[in-house]
Amino acid sequence: MQYTLVTAGPESLEHVLSLLRQNHLPTDGVAENFACFILAVSGNTVIGAVGLECHGDQALLRSLVVCPECRSRGVGEALVKACIQKAKDNRCRELYLLTTTAADYFTRFGFERLDRSLVSGRVLESGEFKHVCPCTATVMLKRLLTP
Repeated sequence: MQYTLVTAGPESLEHVLSLLRQNHLPTDGVAENFACFILAVSGNTVIGAVGLECHGDQALLRSLVVCPECRSRGVGEALVKACIQKAKDNRCRELYLLTTTAADYFTRFGFERLDRSLVSGRVLESGEFKHVCPCTATVMLKRLLTP
């Protein structure tokens, strides 16, 4: 499968929101942070997306989605790796994510489970932590840079 990773543009917002809804993922905060999304595009079609929210030297990986017919082809892996690199490029020390279903998937990228009570800093200001993800969601952390 041929695809390209690109920075999201406003013309793709509705398609990504639809893809998230179809996969029962939250859309809160996507529009406000869409300039920091990375898209996987095949031809003229968005086949996947991931968002990065930066909060000072912390970041949040959010809204990873790949269309069902394109799964198991490396698209999600490419998106996660690109998001990690973007967080590093932005000099983030820590990259967090919240998930209810994919904790095992993210461990292959070096994310570790973390008790929610141990999270501190500006990342707690994100909508994902405040109200989007349930308190039962698994919190995961990947340390990127040493202080």
